[in-house]
Amino acid sequence: MKTLEYLDFHVAGEPFRLITSGFPEIIGSTMEEKRRYAAEHLDDLRRLTILEPRGHDDMYGGFLTPPVNEESDLGVVFIHGTGMSTMCGHGAIAMGRAACELGILTLKEGMNTVTLDAPSGSVQLAVRAEDGKICDIALKNDLSFAYALGKSVQTPSYGTVRVDVGYGGAFMVFADIGQFGIELEKKNIQVMLDIAMECGRCAIDQLEMVHPDNPGLNAKDNGICMILFAEEGEREGVISTRTFTVFGKRQFDRSPTGTGTSALATVFYEKGRLQEGKRLENRGISGIPFTVTIERTEGGQVIPIIHSRACLIGKGCLLLEEDDPLQDGFSVKCGEEVKI
Repeated sequence: MKTLEYLDFHVAGEPFRLITSGFPEIIGSTMEEKRRYAAEHLDDLRRLTILEPRGHDDMYGGFLTPPVNEESDLGVVFIHGTGMSTMCGHGAIAMGRAACELGILTLKEGMNTVTLDAPSGSVQLAVRAEDGKICDIALKNDLSFAYALGKSVQTPSYGTVRVDVGYGGAFMVFADIGQFGIELEKKNIQVMLDIAMECGRCAIDQLEMVHPDNPGLNAKDNGICMILFAEEGEREGVISTRTFTVFGKRQFDRSPTGTGTSALATVFYEKGRLQEGKRLENRGISGIPFTVTIERTEGGQVIPIIHSRACLIGKGCLLLEEDDPLQDGFSVKCGEEVKI
């Protein structure tokens, strides 16, 4: 019988299942090499741990690894229902809590720091404790930038759609939902999924999205998140937005998406809307916000800092009997073979 140990978290409503043991060594000198190795050799375990009957199509998670950099504390290969991603913002925040649960970080009163190695690069986490409890986890995501603003994407069903593109560890394509004549509400989820899937596929086909410093990080190979957004105004230096993030094969994020909120912050910065000293408060479909501030480097790069919490909701072992007919798990998603 195969046994895999795990910790389950949620961050603003989005699940994150960290597999801590029971899988083979993930080989690679960099986290991107580890991601590619895992995609080739551990995809059966990804399906087993994430898909039904042990999970579901919209689950997110990761394989815990040692860090690849001497100064880092831990590493992770991010996994989800259709593959393995280069970065996951809410997952990185969950890894800050995991570092405490696993004894990698000894939690002290006040500010604690964790360095996480991910396929897109190393990120800093600040874990703040009050009265012995974690009250905030801040992700300092230093790989974010606005990539393209005001681009036109031609779609079969919706005509010309105006989009902005940002990078926050993966490419994010943003479309104001007002273009489609609907509200960003739970009752419209299926319609929003239709819009996002079509627009996302067209954006990948029509827009060249390649990281300027790392051609391996590109939309055609790694996919995108297609994000519908609605701005709700600005008050006392806080810009309020809502987003609906779609990835893979109609998977959608319950949280505001850490990488997506990072990219959105850089888009707002590039448009002159968000500066140091102001905040962006972004809510996903769960209604629980991520709050982001920005820092500018000497070179003019924008560093978003995402604030949230990670709640521990389960821990234990996943079991696989030798005669289990669902060795690889299964997906209930059908009729949508193309992922974004």
